Amino acid sequence: MKKILLFFLIYSSGLIAQSPSVYSSFGIGELNVNPTARKSGFGLGIAQADPFDINPFNPAGNGKIQFVKFSGSLNYSINSYSDNKSKNKFQTGQFENLLIAFPIQRDYGVVFAGGITPFTRVKYKVLSPQNFFDSISYQTTYEGIGGITDYSAGLSYLIKNAGYIGLQVDFLIGTITRKLSTDFKNTYYINQVLSFISSNWYRPPSPEGTSCTIYFVISKQGRIIDAKVEKSSENSAFDRAALRAVLASNPLPPLPYDFYGEKLGIHLSFQ
Repeated sequence: MKKILLFFLIYSSGLIAQSPSVYSSFGIGELNVNPTARKSGFGLGIAQADPFDINPFNPAGNGKIQFVKFSGSLNYSINSYSDNKSKNKFQTGQFENLLIAFPIQRDYGVVFAGGITPFTRVKYKVLSPQNFFDSISYQTTYEGIGGITDYSAGLSYLIKNAGYIGLQVDFLIGTITRKLSTDFKNTYYINQVLSFISSNWYRPPSPEGTSCTIYFVISKQGRIIDAKVEKSSENSAFDRAALRAVLASNPLPPLPYDFYGEKLGIHLSFQ
């Protein structure tokens, strides 16, 4: 899903707290509340005018910057998930920000600031413990990746004896992909599928080690749908032969009556 949002924000340095974004209610990821390395280390509030750091959330907070500043950072994290049945570990490295700020009129606190900052993040992979549906064993993997990126540009201005105000334009754009997959453990049915496809597989002349992966979906009734070359062998004759072996096996035996789900996706390697 891709969304493009455009809105205008006006901030004042008199603010003492910030309310959570409403976007966190719509499943677009974890909010990036500490966008720079300095704020991550010191935990500074975004309502404070800071001459040492660029504030991508509050343009009024950039009013004290006296010199041209650049900011960029990366983040690396290790996440562990565990319960009484399973344990998962997930490592991520990601871009944090790329920002620039420069004063236009120091006496009046006019500072331009802009850049690119991740607004939200989605990145997880969780494997469930082995479960059983009747006599069928399976495991489920939950995956998500993506987020919303904020492209911003803003100005600050000093009102004498009052404080700093700011005006900022933000473009929010991003893609979030969520995936739920079930690892089917019914070896009897899988062996049936392999037997059908093997009977239609004729390996064309090709160098040793040549391989490709065909992805296809089996419907509840056993029909093969969405068959395609997922990973090419860089040998078109080999790829066509592998795809032909799958399509020639249509239809396959129906999915077991007690299989959890309406369809089964298979990634099959041909060598």
